[in-house]
Amino acid sequence: MNNKNYFIGKLVNKDNEQGFTLLEVLISMIILAIGLLGIAAMQLTAIKGNTLGYKMNEATERIETKIEEFKNSPFKDVKGEEDCSESEDCNTFTKEKEDPDGYTRISYIYEDMPVKGAKTVEVEVSWIDENTLKKHKISQRTIIAPPF
Repeated sequence: MNNKNYFIGKLVNKDNEQGFTLLEVLISMIILAIGLLGIAAMQLTAIKGNTLGYKMNEATERIETKIEEFKNSPFKDVKGEEDCSESEDCNTFTKEKEDPDGYTRISYIYEDMPVKGAKTVEVEVSWIDENTLKKHKISQRTIIAPPF
């Protein structure tokens, strides 16, 4: 037997070859691509959720700031700038113009609520989501009583 022929036979012998076929590599790449697309979609959803959370936090801070202004004001000065329409339960309200960040704040003052002599202050902050154009709104209430 010729050593040269034996060596060539070993190179061509397909039974001993190891590795992946082209089809196996293509299928694994498709599976990997589908998995990566799923992770990218999940990441996008997380980013949107974080943005909404940030906006809600900003709105809550604006509400708390306004409520603190009312609480630190003399009781007689806790009132809105305009009268509410007859369809509203409040006595007066103040609507502030939209600020540069896109938030609008409205303060409603309810006289003699929940008891005579007290005032209920409701502060509402709204904004429009830039991506979905959906309007979001958060409000909080507090009760302010006259000093004894």
